[in-house]
Amino acid sequence: STSGLNCKLGQANYMAAQLGIMGLSRGIALDMQRVAVRSKCIAPFAFTRMIESIPAQTEAEKQRVERLAQMTPDKIAPVAVYSDADADLPFVREADLAIRIGPAAATDSYLDAERIVAAAREAGADLIHPGYGFLAESAAFAETVAHAGLRFVGPPPHALAALGDKAEAKAIAERAGVPVLPGYRGEHQEDEAFVEAARAIGYPLMVKPIAGGGGIGMQRVREESALRDALAKARRIASASFADEPLLLARHVERPRHVKVQIIADSHGSVLAQGELDRPAPRR
Repeated sequence: STSGLNCKLGQANYMAAQLGIMGLSRGIALDMQRVAVRSKCIAPFAFTRMIESIPAQTEAEKQRVERLAQMTPDKIAPVAVYSDADADLPFVREADLAIRIGPAAATDSYLDAERIVAAAREAGADLIHPGYGFLAESAAFAETVAHAGLRFVGPPPHALAALGDKAEAKAIAERAGVPVLPGYRGEHQEDEAFVEAARAIGYPLMVKPIAGGGGIGMQRVREESALRDALAKARRIASASFADEPLLLARHVERPRHVKVQIIADSHGSVLAQGELDRPAPRR
């Protein structure tokens, strides 16, 4: 079932998140461990397809598929995609199939939804797992995958749209009565709007990309003279990492506690909270 598959993906995905590599499935966890030991590279997308659908043109290929089927009782095989920048990395060699999706620039490869979907179709994939970063929190990408007749392993587009956008997530929290730090998340994104808002918020403060996560692009600013440079740097990183430039401001907390609650859900309405995780705050 879809819910069962998502649960089996969870264990490998957790390990992948810790190591910065792609999530696959429990059935190929041993293969994944070999990749992890040799490299902590980022493999941003993983496709999966049923092993029966893998073409086997020669006797050697047939034997290989049979061995893979015995090793992976769930009969799921990984397919990796890569840019020219990652062509020689271990995950490309370790995958059962690896497909080039473009040049080194992320905007022409890992951030190009159409190229990724085309590669999935070429592979005969059934699922697309988005990995970490890039389009992993893009509602538009999840919709593109669904329109292509594939399954996106992750939250539905409406959840990504609501919580993948920090400004909208804060608005949802406020409507629910959850206290949030003072900040600015307005539509006006010119420097002057941020300078004026920062004076009202007070320093020190954080500049954050509205999209993405993991602390990517965050800039700590202690005084007004450093704000414009921080805005420029955050925009560059956000554009390169998420193809999305909008920013927000939030009051900086000097000695925070970073308490996370991880939630998993399936397509049948089951939702589980896995308790609280008290971890160090992002150090970016």
